[in-house]
Amino acid sequence: MSPMVGVYPLTLLLLILAAIVWLLLPRGLGLGAVTLVGLSLMLGWQPARPEQGAFEMLVFDVGMGTSILLTTRHHSLVYDFGPGKAGVFSATNWGLLPSLRKRGIERPDLAIVSHVDQDHSGGLHAFLDDHRQLFLLSGTPRELESRITDRHRVRSCHQFPDWTWDGVKFRFLPGSSDYGDTNNRSCVLMIQGNHRVLLAGDIEAAREQRLIARYGPALAADVLLAPHHGSLTSSSAGFVSQVKPRHVIYTLSRGNRWGFPAPAVVARYAALGSRQFRNDFDGAITVDSGAEGLSIVAERNPESRIWRRW
Repeated sequence: MSPMVGVYPLTLLLLILAAIVWLLLPRGLGLGAVTLVGLSLMLGWQPARPEQGAFEMLVFDVGMGTSILLTTRHHSLVYDFGPGKAGVFSATNWGLLPSLRKRGIERPDLAIVSHVDQDHSGGLHAFLDDHRQLFLLSGTPRELESRITDRHRVRSCHQFPDWTWDGVKFRFLPGSSDYGDTNNRSCVLMIQGNHRVLLAGDIEAAREQRLIARYGPALAADVLLAPHHGSLTSSSAGFVSQVKPRHVIYTLSRGNRWGFPAPAVVARYAALGSRQFRNDFDGAITVDSGAEGLSIVAERNPESRIWRRW
């Protein structure tokens, strides 16, 4: 990831201020050298990074849409940018950009727009204004290039090779251009470290069936981003039974006009015993995977702030 200075925590800022005040006091108080060394160390502070083989995934609350930031020890990627409209508003300004600054990340190593639909790609406009060199992938590259007025080259995720960052493996489960529907051409990304996460974009039952036929039990994941926000046209019974997620995350807004997540889909995951999270009730959701276990914390749910290990 491209580094920059992270946002200092309030406590550290107060300590830095106190050290500066101390240095400005009369020399007779002593400890000037010690204070100077301490100040140098504090100014060199950087946000904590995941350990080797670990990763953190932040699922932003951007209303009806998807936006995710995933970081490993030395790398980062963005999966979708949430809703937005050029010159009007952008979900990236609410969550993604502040989170990158907080973590000291100038530019993610990789950006993925699962597909061109506005609730996944709209926030990209504001992001590209300050990130011209972004390496960008999409399941619908031609349509996305057209939407962003050819300002940026977009590569297909469906032919992109597997890669490994800091002991964490990444693999796209390829789709096909013969799908006319943009939802079914979404980038489907499997992430595997100490735990497995499957990001399924807006795929629907037809694409799910192809994935089942090709990968079968290899689709199993600890955490699943529910396909198409929990639509009844997705999360088919066969797909759910193959993935067997312990945790499911729905990205959506409260009272959305489509009624996502569909009650039948919620029941399908509940029958497996999956723990279900949703942005409209839980706010932003943080997934931490490491050798010591898997933690999922919901921003709006105080009791869930206690770390739980499975």
